[in-house]
Amino acid sequence: MSPNIWAMIFRVLWLLGYANNSESLNEAKQRASQAADTLIQLAREQQKVLFVGHGIFNRLLAKELRNRDWSGPRSPGSTHWSFGVYKQLRSSDEAK
Repeated sequence: MSPNIWAMIFRVLWLLGYANNSESLNEAKQRASQAADTLIQLAREQQKVLFVGHGIFNRLLAKELRNRDWSGPRSPGSTHWSFGVYKQLRSSDEAK
């Protein structure tokens, strides 16, 4: 089989819970949650933040930000050099 087929098979197995000797999907989701906490805090302090990531982790992070009232694409893209811009819908001060 081609490397692309193997990659697809292993990706599906990972999504189904197989993660022998690697980060599990749940661990990656926890890491995305922690990254969202960090990015949100940095954005509050610096107004703008650049995050450079890869593949599925970018999608997990995008989901975390959108779940926390940030607007932006569901997926930042899957091609080389694609990106997503996320903005806070409302500040925490306005929510009070």
